Amino acid sequence: MASLRGKRATKAILVCFLTAQFYGVSLIFPKPVGSGTLTSAKDTLSNSRLSYSGLVSGSHSSGATSITIKTSGAADNNTNHLFPGDQVKFGANDNGISPKTVATIPDTSHFTITAGVDAALSDSDVIIASQSAVHTISFTTASAVAHGLVRIKIPSATSNNNDGRPDQTGFDFNGIVASSITCPTGSVDIWESPTASASGSNNCDSGYSCFECRFSGTLPASTAKTFTIGDSTKKLINPAPASGHTQGTADRYSPIIEIRNNSASLVDSVTVKVALIESVFISATVDASLSFSIAAQEASEAHCGQTTDVATQIYSVPFGTLASATFYDAAQTLTLSTNADSGYAVTVQEDDQMSKDGGTTEIPDTGCDDNTGTHTVKANWVTATATDSAAYGLGYSLANVSGSDAAFTYNDWQTFLAKQIACTSAAGTCGTQDTAQTIMSNAGPVAASQIDVCYRINVSGTQESGYYYNTVTYIATPIF
Repeated sequence: MASLRGKRATKAILVCFLTAQFYGVSLIFPKPVGSGTLTSAKDTLSNSRLSYSGLVSGSHSSGATSITIKTSGAADNNTNHLFPGDQVKFGANDNGISPKTVATIPDTSHFTITAGVDAALSDSDVIIASQSAVHTISFTTASAVAHGLVRIKIPSATSNNNDGRPDQTGFDFNGIVASSITCPTGSVDIWESPTASASGSNNCDSGYSCFECRFSGTLPASTAKTFTIGDSTKKLINPAPASGHTQGTADRYSPIIEIRNNSASLVDSVTVKVALIESVFISATVDASLSFSIAAQEASEAHCGQTTDVATQIYSVPFGTLASATFYDAAQTLTLSTNADSGYAVTVQEDDQMSKDGGTTEIPDTGCDDNTGTHTVKANWVTATATDSAAYGLGYSLANVSGSDAAFTYNDWQTFLAKQIACTSAAGTCGTQDTAQTIMSNAGPVAASQIDVCYRINVSGTQESGYYYNTVTYIATPIF
């Protein structure tokens, strides 16, 4: 069956960042430091999933494809935070073993890889699956400063913080160079080339990586600026779970944004927070002052004007075996509270269309009844037996449960309005790279706003048999 936007990969994983529960949501919570406080400050991560770091249990011979992990003594002591498609490395120095791709997760202490290891593994060899992210730091200046600099300080480990492997106390520097940093633009005579310094080097404080952009001329007060760390070539590596970490509770880190004058004295600054957590099948990114959760819903319940066919879990949407030309509906409920003055936004994205065992055969994203539905355009989708193949596939709709924060609702002007899920991965084969779409937002503080996210799938009689999956991610960002 022809793809609408190309194939998509990996089992339905959605990553939630919650204060008490879920992936990768980048969270922002400014705390004033120094003599003045920058406003509208946030550090948004392109991926706020914790890196995985476990230990091999027992010896494994060269060529082994089934890996057993230890259930204690590591940052990760189960496979809950490891997923098909993850790239894993073994040993403190990789032991000459090339990265391998996770194939399946049979249980909480075993996983398989698509190709056997190149050399024998020993008991307690490290297993890592690094996650990295671009940091997009935005803020509004408080004071006018002449001939100064903007300095971003990202928490790091105090040792082994630039070896390209995840740490447990901060973001690994990973050899970031100036060309991977984008300075703010405008408002001054000139922005000089950026600099990047690992912890303890070039006067950078121990426990932080430092990124600077100097400027000539006067940077005005009340001016919005953006500073980016990382690009497609190099990014900071996200931490592994911290010591004492509880799965489902975010580890929080506190980047610092500083404005300094021409003598490098501090003028204005602000501390923001980013919270990282394990990936789960359904996800979000959350700040310390932001609570965000996902609730599973049972089958045979009313959501988005439909009766659900399958029971969901907080980390998966298991549609099961599909009959052709039949709608299958499932739902989960998102709940969000924040005291952020400027409110929040929750976006949704996927890595690719649902593909059969990671191959080129896929269940596409639906075009709805008239083939006009896209990731930005909603359309009515009520015809299960369709003459247009584009009317088959995967889509979603929304409904307000408490409040009115849903970006659209299933019954705005038709019976069941639906959209495709935006594909944001440049590495995927979905054609052009989509922009993640806002599904839930408010311009001010909210208390327990809730929406239903309603998934619908329908396949034609010619859909090839097999197991299909992809990855979906929610990112929740508060704005101060």
